[in-house]
Amino acid sequence: MPTTLSAVRVPALDDAYADVRNIDRSRADEPTPEARQLQEGFDSWFNHRPTILIVDDDQDTCELTAMMLQREGFETVMAGSAGQAMEQIANGTLDAVLLDVMLPDGSGLDICQVLRSDAGLRDLPVIMMTALSEVGDEVNGILAGADGYLVKPVAPQELMLRLREFI
Repeated sequence: MPTTLSAVRVPALDDAYADVRNIDRSRADEPTPEARQLQEGFDSWFNHRPTILIVDDDQDTCELTAMMLQREGFETVMAGSAGQAMEQIANGTLDAVLLDVMLPDGSGLDICQVLRSDAGLRDLPVIMMTALSEVGDEVNGILAGADGYLVKPVAPQELMLRLREFI
Protein backbone atom coordinates (compact mmCIF):
# COMPACT_ATOMS: atom_id res chain seq x y z
CA MET A 1 0.00 0.00 0.00
CA PRO A 2 1.52 3.42 -0.94
CA THR A 3 2.34 5.86 1.85
CA THR A 4 0.18 8.97 1.81
CA LEU A 5 1.39 12.32 3.01
CA SER A 6 -1.09 12.32 5.88
CA ALA A 7 0.33 9.02 7.11
CA VAL A 8 3.85 10.46 7.51
CA ARG A 9 4.57 11.69 11.02
CA VAL A 10 7.15 14.33 11.73
CA PRO A 11 7.89 14.61 15.47
CA ALA A 12 9.08 18.24 15.23
CA LEU A 13 5.77 19.25 13.65
CA ASP A 14 3.84 17.37 16.33
CA ASP A 15 5.66 19.46 18.96
CA ALA A 16 4.95 22.70 17.10
CA TYR A 17 1.30 21.77 16.75
CA ALA A 18 1.11 21.02 20.48
CA ASP A 19 2.62 24.44 21.20
CA VAL A 20 0.00 26.14 19.02
CA ARG A 21 -2.83 24.29 20.79
CA ASN A 22 -1.52 25.45 24.16
CA ILE A 23 -1.44 29.18 23.33
CA ASP A 24 -3.21 31.32 25.88
CA ARG A 25 -5.97 32.79 23.72
CA SER A 26 -7.26 35.11 26.44
CA ARG A 27 -4.62 37.70 25.44
CA ALA A 28 -4.71 37.07 21.70
CA ASP A 29 -6.11 40.54 20.94
CA GLU A 30 -3.35 42.38 22.81
CA PRO A 31 -0.23 42.88 20.67
CA THR A 32 3.09 42.58 22.41
CA PRO A 33 5.24 45.71 22.68
CA GLU A 34 7.55 44.19 20.07
CA ALA A 35 4.65 43.56 17.68
CA ARG A 36 3.34 47.09 18.27
CA GLN A 37 6.77 48.58 17.50
CA LEU A 38 7.08 46.45 14.36
CA GLN A 39 3.60 47.54 13.20
CA GLU A 40 4.49 51.21 13.75
CA GLY A 41 7.63 50.72 11.66
CA PHE A 42 5.62 49.11 8.85
CA ASP A 43 3.01 51.86 8.97
CA SER A 44 5.69 54.53 8.84
CA TRP A 45 7.48 52.86 5.94
CA PHE A 46 4.36 52.18 3.88
CA ASN A 47 2.86 55.61 4.51
CA HIS A 48 6.09 57.48 3.79
CA ARG A 49 5.80 59.97 0.97
CA PRO A 50 9.27 60.80 -0.35
CA THR A 51 10.16 64.48 -0.08
CA ILE A 52 11.84 66.13 -3.06
CA LEU A 53 13.57 69.51 -2.91
CA ILE A 54 13.10 71.44 -6.17
CA VAL A 55 15.76 74.13 -6.64
CA ASP A 56 15.13 76.53 -9.51
CA ASP A 57 15.08 80.32 -9.74
CA ASP A 58 12.10 80.16 -12.14
CA GLN A 59 8.96 80.04 -9.98
CA ASP A 60 6.85 78.58 -12.80
CA THR A 61 9.28 75.69 -13.25
CA CYS A 62 9.22 75.01 -9.50
CA GLU A 63 5.43 75.00 -9.36
CA LEU A 64 4.96 72.88 -12.47
CA THR A 65 7.53 70.34 -11.27
CA ALA A 66 5.92 70.29 -7.81
CA MET A 67 2.50 69.60 -9.36
CA MET A 68 3.92 66.71 -11.40
CA LEU A 69 5.58 65.20 -8.33
CA GLN A 70 2.62 65.67 -6.01
CA ARG A 71 0.36 63.96 -8.55
CA GLU A 72 2.69 60.94 -8.29
CA GLY A 73 2.57 60.89 -4.47
CA PHE A 74 5.68 62.89 -3.59
CA GLU A 75 5.94 65.70 -1.05
CA THR A 76 7.75 68.75 -2.40
CA VAL A 77 9.76 71.65 -1.01
CA MET A 78 10.89 74.53 -3.22
CA ALA A 79 13.89 76.84 -3.18
CA GLY A 80 14.61 79.69 -5.59
CA SER A 81 18.28 80.22 -4.79
CA ALA A 82 21.40 78.42 -3.62
CA GLY A 83 21.03 79.97 -0.16
CA GLN A 84 17.43 78.82 0.18
CA ALA A 85 18.40 75.37 -1.05
CA MET A 86 21.11 75.02 1.59
CA GLU A 87 18.63 76.14 4.30
CA GLN A 88 16.08 73.55 3.16
CA ILE A 89 18.73 70.85 3.06
CA ALA A 90 19.87 71.74 6.58
CA ASN A 91 16.32 71.93 7.95
CA GLY A 92 14.63 68.91 6.50
CA THR A 93 14.69 65.25 5.82
CA LEU A 94 14.85 64.97 2.05
CA ASP A 95 14.79 61.95 -0.21
CA ALA A 96 16.21 63.68 -3.33
CA VAL A 97 17.10 67.05 -4.81
CA LEU A 98 16.22 68.36 -8.28
CA LEU A 99 18.83 71.05 -8.85
CA ASP A 100 19.15 73.76 -11.50
CA VAL A 101 22.72 74.70 -12.46
CA MET A 102 22.20 78.43 -12.91
CA LEU A 103 20.96 80.12 -9.74
CA PRO A 104 21.00 83.84 -8.89
CA ASP A 105 23.37 83.51 -5.95
CA GLY A 106 25.49 80.52 -6.90
CA SER A 107 25.84 77.42 -8.96
CA GLY A 108 23.98 74.16 -8.61
CA LEU A 109 27.28 72.47 -9.38
CA ASP A 110 28.77 74.05 -6.25
CA ILE A 111 25.81 72.89 -4.15
CA CYS A 112 26.25 69.39 -5.50
CA GLN A 113 29.95 69.40 -4.58
CA VAL A 114 29.14 70.61 -1.06
CA LEU A 115 26.62 67.79 -0.63
CA ARG A 116 29.11 65.19 -1.84
CA SER A 117 31.78 66.44 0.57
CA ASP A 118 29.45 66.18 3.59
CA ALA A 119 29.41 62.67 5.09
CA GLY A 120 25.81 63.08 6.27
CA LEU A 121 24.52 64.22 2.88
CA ARG A 122 26.79 62.30 0.53
CA ASP A 123 24.13 59.71 -0.27
CA LEU A 124 21.31 62.20 -0.93
CA PRO A 125 20.35 61.70 -4.59
CA VAL A 126 20.89 64.82 -6.71
CA ILE A 127 19.49 65.16 -10.21
CA MET A 128 20.53 68.21 -12.18
CA MET A 129 17.54 69.65 -14.03
CA THR A 130 18.72 72.49 -16.25
CA ALA A 131 18.43 74.21 -19.61
CA LEU A 132 22.14 73.62 -20.26
CA SER A 133 22.13 70.97 -22.95
CA GLU A 134 25.70 70.65 -24.20
CA VAL A 135 27.56 67.38 -23.61
CA GLY A 136 30.19 69.27 -21.61
CA ASP A 137 27.46 70.62 -19.30
CA GLU A 138 26.26 67.13 -18.50
CA VAL A 139 29.84 65.96 -17.93
CA ASN A 140 30.38 68.87 -15.51
CA GLY A 141 27.22 67.90 -13.63
CA ILE A 142 28.28 64.30 -13.27
CA LEU A 143 31.81 65.33 -12.25
CA ALA A 144 30.29 67.59 -9.57
CA GLY A 145 28.62 64.49 -8.14
CA ALA A 146 25.14 64.55 -9.67
CA ASP A 147 23.40 61.20 -9.89
CA GLY A 148 21.51 62.23 -13.00
CA TYR A 149 21.17 65.04 -15.51
CA LEU A 150 17.93 66.13 -17.17
CA VAL A 151 17.58 68.87 -19.79
CA LYS A 152 14.55 71.18 -19.50
CA PRO A 153 11.84 70.97 -20.52
CA VAL A 154 11.57 67.57 -18.84
CA ALA A 155 8.82 65.12 -19.72
CA PRO A 156 6.94 63.93 -16.62
CA GLN A 157 7.62 60.27 -17.47
CA GLU A 158 11.35 60.91 -17.72
CA LEU A 159 11.40 62.76 -14.41
CA MET A 160 9.52 59.97 -12.63
CA LEU A 161 11.75 57.32 -14.16
CA ARG A 162 14.90 59.09 -12.97
CA LEU A 163 13.54 59.72 -9.47
CA ARG A 164 12.40 56.13 -9.06
CA GLU A 165 15.94 54.99 -9.82
CA PHE A 166 17.08 56.59 -6.57
CA ILE A 167 14.08 56.40 -4.27
